Amino acid sequence: MSLISVTGASGTLGALSVESLLKDPENRLRVLLRGSKRGKKAARRYVRRFGSRVEIVYGDVRKYEDCLRLLEGADYLLHLAAVIPPAADHNAKLTLAVNIDGTKNLICAALESGNRVRFIFISSVAVYGGRDEKHPWGRVGDPLVTSAFDVYGQTKMISEFALMESGLKNWAVLRISAVLYDNLLTNNISDGLMFHTPWNAPIEWITAADSASLST
Repeated sequence: MSLISVTGASGTLGALSVESLLKDPENRLRVLLRGSKRGKKAARRYVRRFGSRVEIVYGDVRKYEDCLRLLEGADYLLHLAAVIPPAADHNAKLTLAVNIDGTKNLICAALESGNRVRFIFISSVAVYGGRDEKHPWGRVGDPLVTSAFDVYGQTKMISEFALMESGLKNWAVLRISAVLYDNLLTNNISDGLMFHTPWNAPIEWITAADSASLST
């Protein structure tokens, strides 16, 4: 039986990933949730649906002690927690603290916990920057050149390098494209970010359910 620690479990992708992981009866989960209204709501939902197969840890990736508690005895870590656009564009300080410092805390906690956890980091194709109609296709070997002023993409790139240089024995980086989820347009229509993409820019999408399935 595997113990899998999960961050970001209160988000859309996180919730679907939890469900996907628990389809395997051999998996047990330990999820890190903030003590916010949203986090507590997610905790109640998981306990109600999955009972003792899900252990709730209230905390924050920005706090090293919480990361240690999350990873104690864990076989895997699925690290989904991040501040994403459009929120990332409005609060760079919070984005840097969660996306970079939080990832580094988890790396250090994994090392201190015996360097046994298999660390799966969910990154983004944003590390490649934008595309245009003349160069629509991205490849894994393309240079990492984030778009100007893209704080989110920069934090993902910095976190990737931190993981690669960490000395962890077992790790993987999964770069996902834009995630298509229910109510995406209505949830973000009031933010100018929705109108930043030029008409001739190719857009790569994956559904939240497919992304969760592939990540787990």
